[in-house]
Amino acid sequence: MKNLQYGLLFFALLALSCEQSQQHQTETAIETVVREVRTDGPAKSLAHLSIEGMGCEMACGSAIKKALNGLDGVIITEINYEGDRDVNFAVVEFDESKLGSEHLADAVNNLRKGHYSVSAISLERHIPAGESASQDEGTSTEGKTSGADRSIETRSITIPNLLDVLNTVLR
Repeated sequence: MKNLQYGLLFFALLALSCEQSQQHQTETAIETVVREVRTDGPAKSLAHLSIEGMGCEMACGSAIKKALNGLDGVIITEINYEGDRDVNFAVVEFDESKLGSEHLADAVNNLRKGHYSVSAISLERHIPAGESASQDEGTSTEGKTSGADRSIETRSITIPNLLDVLNTVLR
């Protein structure tokens, strides 16, 4: 009888500790960095989500991509996964008039009972060169790049993803 009581006490403590750690995970603030980029093209918003907890590109990446693409306002999602990294990434182009970057983070954090965790968001607002910035334009030049720099940055995001997919398919 005494062993049964100890067993029940052990399982109750275990359940409470899991519950507390899950609450702590949801209460932590997500670091968000916003950068405005002048562009010759149309206005758009890109969110680079740093995601912990991904174990593979096929199942985890597909689940994250499906959840993000299911949100109203998401235009396209790319997953940047490498098996030896603790933190992997999702790059999402979305319409900020329909949803915010916090909605993207919530969609990932709520998947599979909180298995994935967005630890940081880098938000890029691409603003056409002729338009004025939505925030205080004259205070900082950080994040403003020329067209050549921007094309290199875009290639570094998309090309490795395509090569990874082709490499996986050809194996």
